[in-house]
Amino acid sequence: MMFADPPAAPIIKVENGIGDASGRICFLLRGVLDAAECARVIDTATAAGFGPTGAHYPPSYRDNDRLVRDDPALADALYARICTLLPQRIEADGVVWRLHGLNERFRYCRYRDGQRFGIHRDGAHARSATVVSRLTCMIYLNDETEFTGGTTRFHANGDPRSPVLGDIRPERGTIVVFDHALWHTGEPVTAGTKWVMRTDVLYERETAALDDLETGETGSTATEHILRGHDGYVWSVVALPGGALASASRDRTVRIWDRTPNGYAPHHVLRGHDSSVTALLALDDGIVVSGCRAGAIRAWQHGTPRTVGCHDGAVLSLKALPDNRILSGGADGHVRWWSLRGSPAAPGHEWAVGSWVWGLASIGDRVFAACEDGSLRWRNASGMEDAAWTPYALRALAVDTGGAVITGDAGGWLRRWEATASGWRDRVAWRAHIGAVCAVVVLPDGRVASGGEDGAVRVWRGVGRLAVHRHDDFVRGLAALPDGRVASASYDGTVRVWESSARPIRRGAFSLRKSSVFGTLPLLSP
Repeated sequence: MMFADPPAAPIIKVENGIGDASGRICFLLRGVLDAAECARVIDTATAAGFGPTGAHYPPSYRDNDRLVRDDPALADALYARICTLLPQRIEADGVVWRLHGLNERFRYCRYRDGQRFGIHRDGAHARSATVVSRLTCMIYLNDETEFTGGTTRFHANGDPRSPVLGDIRPERGTIVVFDHALWHTGEPVTAGTKWVMRTDVLYERETAALDDLETGETGSTATEHILRGHDGYVWSVVALPGGALASASRDRTVRIWDRTPNGYAPHHVLRGHDSSVTALLALDDGIVVSGCRAGAIRAWQHGTPRTVGCHDGAVLSLKALPDNRILSGGADGHVRWWSLRGSPAAPGHEWAVGSWVWGLASIGDRVFAACEDGSLRWRNASGMEDAAWTPYALRALAVDTGGAVITGDAGGWLRRWEATASGWRDRVAWRAHIGAVCAVVVLPDGRVASGGEDGAVRVWRGVGRLAVHRHDDFVRGLAALPDGRVASASYDGTVRVWESSARPIRRGAFSLRKSSVFGTLPLLSP
């Protein structure tokens, strides 16, 4: 799709208070597209066909219609219009980045009555190790003459109750350019239809990057090892025999990292998935099992993949069971049992839970599933099942050394569940993160580590926090290492390994917030 160049009217750059309040880049470019050009973009996208986001994004996160389409000509035409108005250089992560262009992958969003996009930060696009996106470029294709609601609202952090930095009301043909790190929402459309097109501003690394592997001191008496090599989000990390690690990424690879006297070193890259690798599992014999966004589950032995099973949607969780069986949970709302031979392990090899399955765990013959609909579900070998409900989507699940179940949810809460005569009930809950808890793991000494959308890895004994470590973006996966260290996987593209002391962090006393919705012990918050 080509446009006349230059545009019919001059483009006006407008700074706003959001950039001042956040200390990050945020500005408007008014008049980039005229009404006829916006209409052509909408017509082209509509002809290509929109689809629901439910297969790729949890319903609690977003529910609008979406189209992803590569259009290099459109990227070039837009870039020609706005390139002189974009930051020519950006300094971030100790590196200077030079303006490179626009991402040709456009994401078109259609918001109809009641649809919205919950609080989030935009993901970075990594074209290579040296060319990545730093800024969002969002184009409003219509305005409030055709819909009501739909404001873009910026927040101070990932808590939707956090201070509002400012609102941007959609204006036809206007682009809002902002740092990927800014938290924002697409407020619900209350009538009509809102149309938006998003791409990214790409930057090329101009100065030397930090080494692929660094060792240094960080806060909380922690020694940090940083493993770099993935191009894009790192979804998961697991510990392998002999001290090695495996990590899974949006770049469609699984990477193996060997333990060395000074940290870790790249060993091997496993290629074979055709989409983001979203789940990972390590077995005692060194076999690595991976699941991807397209639904495939593969087992890797000596670098060779073998298909084990599949889901009709992203594989979100994997769990090892006795006798070489594997448990998988998916965005298709199913839990499935598989054997390493690549066939379902009958009988009862499928459990329809009807919601995204973010976490799996087992105690004896009982299997637990943490689900997007806010339920903790359990089922025994004879097929008897039950559930308990929480106010938030459950995003993480683990079993502690005492046999209790630990869940993490989209509200930032950790909950400890214990068996009672009437089923499993939460006995205590505490606010652990700002934004969703994405990962929970239990360390060999009984401590619990959690990772969240606030970029933090927190280590707990009971509800007392012992240590805090930081990534530059969401912490999506955690692994407990045999020596008590924690490995974390993040959307910042790194895997990090932390060594923590068990010294408690001084903090204010816990306060009672409210009674548990389940009528058990009070909820606690920092």
